[in-house]
Amino acid sequence: MRKKIRIDETLCNGCGACIPACAEGAIKIVDGKARLIREDLCDGLGGCIGTCPYGAISFVEMPQPETNIVSHLHHVHTHTCPSQAIDIENHGRGKNHLTNWPIQISLLPLQAPLFKDAHLTISADCVPFAYSDFSSRFIQGRKICMGCPKLDDIYFYEGKIGQIISLNALKEIEVAYMEVPCCVSLARAVLEARKQSGKAIPLRLTRIGLNGEIKESKII
Repeated sequence: MRKKIRIDETLCNGCGACIPACAEGAIKIVDGKARLIREDLCDGLGGCIGTCPYGAISFVEMPQPETNIVSHLHHVHTHTCPSQAIDIENHGRGKNHLTNWPIQISLLPLQAPLFKDAHLTISADCVPFAYSDFSSRFIQGRKICMGCPKLDDIYFYEGKIGQIISLNALKEIEVAYMEVPCCVSLARAVLEARKQSGKAIPLRLTRIGLNGEIKESKII
């Protein structure tokens, strides 16, 4: 299933508060009511929902073709990065603490020895550029993977991360994300992935501010 927004026209008064909150330009005022004019533009992240003072916007789940997740999982699992999944030794390279490769969520195998007893960081792509001490805070002593919930399929992330949790003996997961609506969806996806896996693995959510500071870090 994938999420889209739904606008209840009986509750909407046409105030337009939701329009600037929609980064995709999918909402417009038509005949005095807010309407989703392009469903294909709606990213399903819900940045507009909290802006409606009348509660007229909500999520609705829609069927998503199986090929978007299941077939893609099979494709990525059997066509990963040529290096597959390797541990990397740090040979005195200063602050470079990277210990595994590949790091893109889409390229990770579903199961690998490097995940055994690992503390896994799942980071949004933008975080290393915003948080200056990213390497020592989020990579040192851990395994790392990264992705962009805005540009990639967040439901694929959810399914794949759920499989990784299910198939490996991870010790802990930390999600590092920016304080913007699209990044928040990465945290939601990992929460749902853990739920689907049935494992009560410790999960820390760390939100990074636009000025590069840690705004919040909590275990869920």
